[in-house]
Amino acid sequence: MPDICFDRIIPERLREVAKNVAVKENPKNHPDVISDAFSSLRNENIDPRWLIVKDLDPDSDLKLKFDKIGIIEPDPEAISKSLSEKLDEMKMLMAVPENSMWVPSVRLPWGTLWSNDRVLKVKFLGGTPEQQKKIRDIVVQWQEYANIRFRFIERGNAEIRITFDSKLGSWSAVGTDCLIVEDYPLDQATMNLGWVDDAHSEDEIDGTILHEFGHALGCVHEHSSPASPLKWNRMKVIKYYSAPPNCWSRKYIIDNIFYKYGKEILNFTTFDPDSIMLYDFPAELFLDAHGTKANNTLSELDKHYIKLMYPF
Repeated sequence: MPDICFDRIIPERLREVAKNVAVKENPKNHPDVISDAFSSLRNENIDPRWLIVKDLDPDSDLKLKFDKIGIIEPDPEAISKSLSEKLDEMKMLMAVPENSMWVPSVRLPWGTLWSNDRVLKVKFLGGTPEQQKKIRDIVVQWQEYANIRFRFIERGNAEIRITFDSKLGSWSAVGTDCLIVEDYPLDQATMNLGWVDDAHSEDEIDGTILHEFGHALGCVHEHSSPASPLKWNRMKVIKYYSAPPNCWSRKYIIDNIFYKYGKEILNFTTFDPDSIMLYDFPAELFLDAHGTKANNTLSELDKHYIKLMYPF
């Protein structure tokens, strides 16, 4: 049975805390910034797949001055060679100012982005020297495409705190949720890498690390995207994940497998079957018998979109 990490959902009682923490970290996380933009698009019957938020003043009341722009649809067949050129061309044509915010299709929920050019401290709360070295070696791949740096420390407080408990699987807090001490006390983990062990191949370990650090940067599961075309066989899914080794409850399965983020709360676009944030789901779980494959590397869309969210 393929491994799958579970979503770390902030409890209802802490959602206001989560929003305040996120906005303090990055004013662009404020819900009004995105909701106003999407309301404008909906009122004009415009598909909000690509837009630019211009003239955002962090010291204002965070209401948005929104300029309607042209929209492009990425071509999955030619994405690796053409998307970067298309985006660069759009920027040049529209003379995008520095004080702007791209809101593209990357699977990032509103309200969890770190400040750009942020140095995120990472601290191990366990693990062997070999496990710790593996993490250090792999996470630099995210740094190639996002204007974020990871700094590993041994003492003091860290935004990302890692354990390696194999009994707890693999999971991570999403983006700035790491800062919510009511849910993640400073002496406890914000990430667990239970699959970085001898029971998993090197490729699987690499994929696990990239996936969980994707969560730490704010990415959510690709199968939860509003653009997901996956046709679940709900009865088979419930039976599959109710059985060992997962033994998930029906509610847990609904929350982690069937749930899709609403269009009003997620930046999204074309479903990316190669995304590091998508898991391997067997064909038997789908009405059309079309499963998904294991992805252990960053896709071209992953690279481009995280760069747009954390531009250099």
